[in-house]
Amino acid sequence: KRGQHKFWGTRMFKYGDLDVLHFLLSNLSWWIEEYQIDGYQFHSLSSMIYTHNGFASFTGDLEEYSNQYVDREALLYLIMANEILHVLYPNIVTIAEDATYYPGLCEPTSQGGLGFDYYVNLSAPEMWSTFLETVPDHEWSMTKIVNTLISKKENADKMLLYAENHNQSISGRRSFAEVLFGEIDEHSENYKESLLRGSSLHKVCC
Repeated sequence: KRGQHKFWGTRMFKYGDLDVLHFLLSNLSWWIEEYQIDGYQFHSLSSMIYTHNGFASFTGDLEEYSNQYVDREALLYLIMANEILHVLYPNIVTIAEDATYYPGLCEPTSQGGLGFDYYVNLSAPEMWSTFLETVPDHEWSMTKIVNTLISKKENADKMLLYAENHNQSISGRRSFAEVLFGEIDEHSENYKESLLRGSSLHKVCC
């Protein structure tokens, strides 16, 4: 179940190996002591905590977070990482990025959670990207916008929201600015109108 990421081809840690745990946990402390960093963002947690690397359909059923595809060794590492960091460095901030919104991401480890301080809402950047690239301005759904921005509202005080992130600018995709301004012709008669539209929509998103 470990070795290489099924889709990215990157190497995966074997979190149940004691030497691997020593290496990863000691690294957390080393970066703080040597470079005085003030926090960690754990990127793409779903690639860690599921043996299918998060590339599966999720309906929100709790069974999907506790079945045979959940890597309990990876979960234990995340719990230990947060516990050690917050005990040794009380002011450190840990952020979780997980597209599946694993239950208990930001709950204390003492209550069975993973112990993160904040989590990233990944739905908003995808929504803005889809709207800007494929949906006419007059067909934007305010209901979808509001629901996406306040999703998981039970933990809204721990939610971080980006208008866009690196996922919108890689693999041949474009940044919002490129989508809005990239094809504007400054010599066209609608130049000012197009520029105003682009500026207005960029303000809405960002």
